[in-house]
Amino acid sequence: MDTNKIANDMKTLVKKQLVETITEFVESLKEIIVSSYDSALGGVMVAPGSRINLQDIRSSLIEQLDKFNYMSIGNSVEVHVPDMENFNFSKNPNLRLLKTILEGVVGVYVLVDGKEFVGIYGHKPINEETLEESFAPADMLYLVPYSPKVQSAEAKLRKKFTKYPFSNMPPVRLFEEGERLNIGPYIDKAISEAEKKFVSSFKGAN
Repeated sequence: MDTNKIANDMKTLVKKQLVETITEFVESLKEIIVSSYDSALGGVMVAPGSRINLQDIRSSLIEQLDKFNYMSIGNSVEVHVPDMENFNFSKNPNLRLLKTILEGVVGVYVLVDGKEFVGIYGHKPINEETLEESFAPADMLYLVPYSPKVQSAEAKLRKKFTKYPFSNMPPVRLFEEGERLNIGPYIDKAISEAEKKFVSSFKGAN
């Protein structure tokens, strides 16, 4: 009996089963995060015609969650859970706005596009975080304090900028419930399933 081969076969089975079982964990994790979004932001009233579309932001969140790297597979399987530090908010304006919502702001703010920003301040945004995709200035959204300067620009342009509905709102802990999701039972299940498959294959070989 080649004990090294048996050990390697068992290790391979466990790793394969871990990947399958962690995939189940990931699906539960994504559902929890999206549910947290719905609970925290689903009831927020957004004025008709507002530049903020919570459904579009939700769709961008789900799309980015689907692209998140939940596993690193090498000699072992390492699991990554989304949080404010490792989640990619730089994909598009929706995700950048979501990050601002989650961080919370103090004060009253309005939303302006790239052209309006230049019209108010006379220059493009300084130290702007680069997005992975390219967007026209009219498609960009910027959060600016509702200052006398902005109010003056409203009067000059004869328009009202969109009031930010999350002004003076505390941070939203979107990922907190997901971070508390216990992966232990999933690991136990993977090992148990791997052992059953190994015993079955071992019996079949004899």
